[in-house]
Amino acid sequence: MSKDSIFRKLHYLFGVLAICVVIIIVLQNSEVVTVNFLIWKFELSRIALIFLMLISGFLWGYIVRGLRKQ
Repeated sequence: MSKDSIFRKLHYLFGVLAICVVIIIVLQNSEVVTVNFLIWKFELSRIALIFLMLISGFLWGYIVRGLRKQ
């Protein structure tokens, strides 16, 4: 068995495990929550809120990193 085939199998295994973790998180966080932000009030599923916060964190990190390089 070559080194590349072992890494390919490990990559596949970690991909399957990551998908399973995401599915479990989505199933356990599907209830609707109310979000109050300043004067706005809206409802969305908890997993959508987690996803939005994750994306906003990535964007802020990218922006700050870009400002630091200048």
